[in-house]
Amino acid sequence: MRFFEFHFNPVKFHETGISLKAKLFNRVNPQIKKEDTIFDSFCFVPETKAEEDLGYLYLIGELKNALPKKNEDLLTNLAEIIKQKYYKLPLESPGDNFKQSLEKANEFLAQEIKKENVSWLGNLNFAVVSLTPDFLINFSKVGNLKILLLRNKEIFDIGEQINSVPSPAKTFPNVVEGKLEKGDKILLLTQEPFEVFKKEEILQNLTDIKKPRKIKKIFKEKKKILKEIFGACLLIIPEKKGILTRKIYLPKILPSVNLRGPFKIFNFPQKIFSQSPVLQEKFKKASLAILILIIVLVLGWLIFR
Repeated sequence: MRFFEFHFNPVKFHETGISLKAKLFNRVNPQIKKEDTIFDSFCFVPETKAEEDLGYLYLIGELKNALPKKNEDLLTNLAEIIKQKYYKLPLESPGDNFKQSLEKANEFLAQEIKKENVSWLGNLNFAVVSLTPDFLINFSKVGNLKILLLRNKEIFDIGEQINSVPSPAKTFPNVVEGKLEKGDKILLLTQEPFEVFKKEEILQNLTDIKKPRKIKKIFKEKKKILKEIFGACLLIIPEKKGILTRKIYLPKILPSVNLRGPFKIFNFPQKIFSQSPVLQEKFKKASLAILILIIVLVLGWLIFR
């Protein structure tokens, strides 16, 4: 798996509040008034042999109206709780572990409410994605950010179906699961970068990338506008050759750019014949060997009859 994290104009809390550097930055860039907003992204990989089947865990979060000394570590703590539960022994299936990790996250946030820490309600945007080596994907989100699937020069808002309105009892409301195809990419975005990426056609350009230097080139060409935005994005590029896949049928989002249209639940009709190039090659070789054997047997029968 390859992944790329991009943070645009991050600011950090100090113990006494917003740093002087952040204040000076916003004087130079008065259009960016984000002193009370924090964001971050997190990527976790298997650390033991037993964890390999669970694969990778990707998270991105944004907290608006954040209070210094109170919620400045909320995103980090939430990510760590999800990670610890996801990879906790005894390991079950990726889907079960993913659901249990979000249940643990809901419990953590419910405890924060009991401590009268409610300032994050309505201000938390957070997405969680797990991806296994055989392309099984689970994801969930809360709030206003994007989980996009880039496939064959098309873009799908696969997070649109999630009821992302938080409640005190259940912040992460539900989980979506499915299976990716070879060549798919997953893009996680906070809202402001998403709007700019869409307007500047960066989203469409990212569908074509195959090498890291192409990503750098795209961002370099848009350097001026990217200096003016605030937020994060996380691009995930699964890599595995000769994988057996199931088709995911999704409504097209771009180039119509109607990202609020209807969204259907994943539908996974099983393919009768695998489209894996490796298995196709093996099938051809086996067929040729069988044909040669038949010819030899027929010739032997004709000679010695």
